[in-house]
Amino acid sequence: MERDVSTFLGIAQIAAVLAGFAALVSVIANRPDRPSLRRELFQLRGVVGIGVIAVVAALLPIGIHRYGFSESAGWRISSLLFLVGIWVGILGSRSSEYSQRYAFRDGALLSTFFWGVLEPCIQIPLVLGALGFHPSLAPAFYLSGLVLNVCQAAVLFARVVASAVFSSDAAR
Repeated sequence: MERDVSTFLGIAQIAAVLAGFAALVSVIANRPDRPSLRRELFQLRGVVGIGVIAVVAALLPIGIHRYGFSESAGWRISSLLFLVGIWVGILGSRSSEYSQRYAFRDGALLSTFFWGVLEPCIQIPLVLGALGFHPSLAPAFYLSGLVLNVCQAAVLFARVVASAVFSSDAAR
């Protein structure tokens, strides 16, 4: 675990910067004259949410292992809590009015990519880690889920930036 601490701290820093930057952009971009504002703010909230989950998930194994759990138990607990965090985020984002009405329609390709590619690639390794499948690979399973979770936030943020650029170009 000791060799992974710097990796997890680095990922936590990256995710925190991404979430913080998205939060800043959402405050700055809060202009009522933008027709796509509602969608962009929903997506930025997604970036912030995913970023916060990634920060917590990156720090979680460090804290769990400090309580003296065995290496195997620590990874299982961390993987399980990371999965719970992901599902809390998913269910929380699905409860918003925008999500219920427009999210899939406004970004069918992105939604398909998230749900058909990224989410399984994030969650399957975490499930394997939580179930204790091949304990020697538990750190790799966890790190795979964590890195892909940060990539998911980056993809969503890139979508928001592209949307903002194209909508401001169209307004000119």
